[in-house]
Amino acid sequence: MKLDVPLIRQPKGSVDCGIAGLAMIMKYYGSNVSFEKLKNEISVDKIGTYAP
Repeated sequence: MKLDVPLIRQPKGSVDCGIAGLAMIMKYYGSNVSFEKLKNEISVDKIGTYAP
């Protein structure tokens, strides 16, 4: 089965792959939240996103 998940790229040279992945999943399920809004809401440090 192939899913039509929208592509959301992380900014070049960033460590925002976790946010980009979450944004793609959320958009697939109909959410209109922006990458920037997620980045402001989720804690990201110099090594990336932490999801316990």
